[in-house]
Amino acid sequence: MATNTGLEVPPDSPVRVGMEEKIPSQSEEATSPFNDQTNYVPVKTIITIFLACASVDLLALMDQTTLAASLTIVSKDLGASSESAWIAGAYFLTSTSFQLLYGRLSDIWSRKVLLVVGIGIFFFGSLAASLAQSALQLIVFRAFMGVGGGGLMTVAQMIESSGDRFLWGLLSSRQFYAPRPEIFKSKLVNGAALTMFVNGWNFLVQIYYIPSFYQLVYGYSAVKSGALLLPITLTQTLFSTLSGLVVHWTGRYRECLLLGWAVWAIGLGLISTLDSPSLGKQIGYELLAGLGLGNTLQPSLIAVQAGVERKHMAVVTSTRNFVRNLGGTLGLAISGTIINNAVRHSLIPYGLSRSEIQLVLDSPDLFRESFGQERTETIRAALTSAYQQGFRVIFVVGAALNAVAFIAAWFMMPQVELNREDDAQLKAEGKMRDEEKRKKTPKA
Repeated sequence: MATNTGLEVPPDSPVRVGMEEKIPSQSEEATSPFNDQTNYVPVKTIITIFLACASVDLLALMDQTTLAASLTIVSKDLGASSESAWIAGAYFLTSTSFQLLYGRLSDIWSRKVLLVVGIGIFFFGSLAASLAQSALQLIVFRAFMGVGGGGLMTVAQMIESSGDRFLWGLLSSRQFYAPRPEIFKSKLVNGAALTMFVNGWNFLVQIYYIPSFYQLVYGYSAVKSGALLLPITLTQTLFSTLSGLVVHWTGRYRECLLLGWAVWAIGLGLISTLDSPSLGKQIGYELLAGLGLGNTLQPSLIAVQAGVERKHMAVVTSTRNFVRNLGGTLGLAISGTIINNAVRHSLIPYGLSRSEIQLVLDSPDLFRESFGQERTETIRAALTSAYQQGFRVIFVVGAALNAVAFIAAWFMMPQVELNREDDAQLKAEGKMRDEEKRKKTPKA
């Protein structure tokens, strides 16, 4: 039905422009879907949607991995090595804060609009960060990037998982209902939240601190350190895809999750034992970590969405990502504090003043001129040992957290049925809409 806005309002919509609005009763409100945007579409359309959403994911992940490889160089050039955790964490702090907001707004307005807005904010924040002349400017602009980045992967995952009946209608609207608290009473949702907190913690810690470990302890270049992230990132991508296919074929996600947490704990534990450069061990241990990480990503998303009603899928998706980013933000900050404290403690026996210790922390490769050759070599040896000890602690903590996540997944994430009762009906409706669209489309 056409309205004076030029948009079509679905007949089941509680909002009818230019007409009397029907207020739902309490019983209707209790069962009314929260802007259900599920839409079954043809395979060609699905491929197009997934490619578009994948490009958005690529944009967000490139920001994380490229900075991870160059974080030590950027921090050193800005004289802010002790603040490197904030350079990385500022983005995730604001990203985490705005993630739930994106999830809620996407249920009220068009998800396409929210996604485009997020990309725009991310672009201008990235441009400003590239022109930063000080550590403070970089931290502020990275935080601004996070405002947009909070919606990139979250909204993309919502589009992939539910579709969007009003994807292109900015002015189309639905009545807004407060989120139901019962989703937080679900053992599966709580288990997913706990395990995703650990996932975010360890994912960002290993992405940002493994290259720093190689540079500060082994003296590797930024290029070599970044290249040594490939075993994790490529394996993670491969097994994230494979685990999603396994869940699709078998209808079970529990085994993938348990395997992932167990293997990831072993991988991080082995990384903590690296005492000397060994390319074989480095690659092998990282392959284990990537395999484990990949098996905890897609299955957890499928599980948490299957554990709630369809109307709550957007809420639990954004909540999952919120908790994951929260864990990553805290992990970066706490790990940076652990490393800095280890370095400070190691320098106390050398009689350095606070300003000298701060110089070492801010520019570990630029203190030679201040201390002289002989003293510098002594301090450098102490620094290498301190950094190695600090990195070992954060990797051991990560392995322990993965073990906790394994236990949580075992007891709190039972297997549930993935198929819904209305799937067949929605597929039939989607097929009918596609056929009607083809009939209306003039043939060339």
